[in-house]
Amino acid sequence: MLSNRTRAVLDKLNLDIQPVAVKFLLDPPEWAERTDKVQSLCMYMSEAVKEDRCICVTAENDSCVGKAFLGFEPIPPAEGSGALGVKLGAFYDCSANGRLYHLVPRLELGCHRCVVFCPLSKCEFDPDVIVVVCDMHQADKIMRANTYFSGDLWESKGNVVMSCAWELVYPFISGKINHMIAGMAFGQKMLKPFPEGMHIISIPFQKIREITDAMEEMPWEVAGESITEVMDNR
Repeated sequence: MLSNRTRAVLDKLNLDIQPVAVKFLLDPPEWAERTDKVQSLCMYMSEAVKEDRCICVTAENDSCVGKAFLGFEPIPPAEGSGALGVKLGAFYDCSANGRLYHLVPRLELGCHRCVVFCPLSKCEFDPDVIVVVCDMHQADKIMRANTYFSGDLWESKGNVVMSCAWELVYPFISGKINHMIAGMAFGQKMLKPFPEGMHIISIPFQKIREITDAMEEMPWEVAGESITEVMDNR
């Protein structure tokens, strides 16, 4: 279960938008509400926070291609061929769009049949991914924590479409934190699940304890004059 220590360090950031805990599951759990809506996955993340409830989403509830990246269904031919991206004006030709479907991270087909999006305050499970939407100063704390103990490089992977795959699936598979900017991807630009320009940081379960430990131990503020003083006396 998500620790109180992790809740505390994320609460300390004073986020305007509550983090979203994400869980991939085989069957819908009793503790999450089923939805009868049909919309893009990214909108359920936003909705879970706005309505302060855990939402369980299956293939039938997803109007976009996200369900294929989560392994609920095969990739539809219109999307996989690249034809849809050309019609949307996102790509010059089918080749440019189609090749991305061979590069984008995907969960194995049939291993999961639903995903739960839950505001962190209501999370009573071990998240597979925690999605944090924050401003630059808040993002600074998380990204510094990512490298504080390990020296890991910052990473931002994505493309103009398929943002849900990079926000949810890539961190889960790779074990790495991914960092994106809201509104840069095509779907986010149209649907606006989160305010444009905000940082979207996806923390996989492999990194949650490390981030918690680092944010508890590291200095949160690094004054410019102290850096000058250290450099002058090195």
